Amino acid sequence: MDMPDDSGSTRRDSLMQILNNAPEGSEMYDSALAQLEDAPEIPFYLEHIWTWFWQIHRGRTYGMSGPNPLTWPDIQSWTTLLQTNIRPIEVEILKEIDSVYLEYVAKKQKKKGQK
Repeated sequence: MDMPDDSGSTRRDSLMQILNNAPEGSEMYDSALAQLEDAPEIPFYLEHIWTWFWQIHRGRTYGMSGPNPLTWPDIQSWTTLLQTNIRPIEVEILKEIDSVYLEYVAKKQKKKGQK
């Protein structure tokens, strides 16, 4: 829901735009509202890590089969460039988010290849 697409927009952004533009009570409005109500929220205490992940992601490299994992040097370079203090547990969470992201992309690519 909060993963930016190639244009930088998220599904949540698109649904919010529908809510702002569609007539209340219309099928589009009700569908967008239902999707937003069912969407998981990032806990407030992890929002900064979620934001960091997408910042580091913008510098991600890609190979023949898609995105490469974020590396320790990627994270270290990002912290140095942005002068961000990051705790070891936050680095571990970033790496875990990256693992889930890479699994998601791989599944999406596999489905796309099966069509």
